[in-house]
Amino acid sequence: MDGYIGLLVVIFIICMDARALRQEAEDVYSDIMKYSPRTWTILTLLLFIFVAPWYYYRRYKFLKALGSKTHENLSGDKNIPVEEIGDPEHTMPANLMDSEILTTSGLPNPAKPNPFFPLIIEANGVAMKWFLALNAVSLLYLAFAQVFQVLNTKLLQFAIMSEFSTGVIIYFIYRAIKIRTEEGFWRSLSFKKGNLFFVKSLLVPGTIGLILATVNFWILKSRQTEPSSPLEQALEGRNPLSWSLFLGIALLTAPFLEELIFRGYFFSAIQRIKGTTFAIGSITFLFALSHVGQLWGNWIAILLIFGLALCLTLLRAWSGSTVPGIVTHYAYNTSLVLILPALAL
Repeated sequence: MDGYIGLLVVIFIICMDARALRQEAEDVYSDIMKYSPRTWTILTLLLFIFVAPWYYYRRYKFLKALGSKTHENLSGDKNIPVEEIGDPEHTMPANLMDSEILTTSGLPNPAKPNPFFPLIIEANGVAMKWFLALNAVSLLYLAFAQVFQVLNTKLLQFAIMSEFSTGVIIYFIYRAIKIRTEEGFWRSLSFKKGNLFFVKSLLVPGTIGLILATVNFWILKSRQTEPSSPLEQALEGRNPLSWSLFLGIALLTAPFLEELIFRGYFFSAIQRIKGTTFAIGSITFLFALSHVGQLWGNWIAILLIFGLALCLTLLRAWSGSTVPGIVTHYAYNTSLVLILPALAL
């Protein structure tokens, strides 16, 4: 199920990305991208494993050509080297794909100017590279699992792929932020100390996490029959290494990294482009969607994860920081995985 959800997300990203590219420079788009956003969407749906890398390569050429064209427009003479253009504030990065961004001042489009084009391209680029890398490593893992049977367990596969997934996207986010701004990685992800730090960042979020975990634990355990889900099937294993990795993810890395990814980087980008309300709705949906594959079949648990996602995103919008969400996430996972089951026993 995770594979189908990931495919739908990639298709949506490619569709939106292609529309942004065509809107920014339709002549360059026609020359390099060739196909309409709708055609790219259909091709990705039919032949994802081949079309997605092909689209990314075309996108690379588009951004490179757009940068060259911009230099020509700024200099007024395509024979003048870029280094000799007078105003350094209006020059473009030498390699657009290295930065995944384009300076707004360097992208004149008198017909349909889009001041958020650089941020859209950056965020879409991070998401596309994330999914491409994840699919490539998934195929490699499945191949190795056929040779080394110790890898052929659901829980171990879940743990390793989860760690790789969060690690690789954090790297892509770090690289994009480092090139785009001198503000700093942590500040760009709104990892900051706000007013009334103890109350807003520790006391209230910790209490919310504990309450949510208690309510959800009671709802899940009060059912007469417990539906099976991929995660619950994986947890039936008895491999100590798999269990150790799973607990390490749930209690140590996932709350911190997931908050930085969803409510740090992507929330900030969507908020700037579409506004706070749209950012709350979209990040809530995307965060919950990233967990649906693990919980497929356990519909009550899926509804509860949507509720958790909404609470975490509202905390981000209310506080202006990712710290409260991180605290709530830690309190929720620790209570649901360790404290409440221990008390129930």
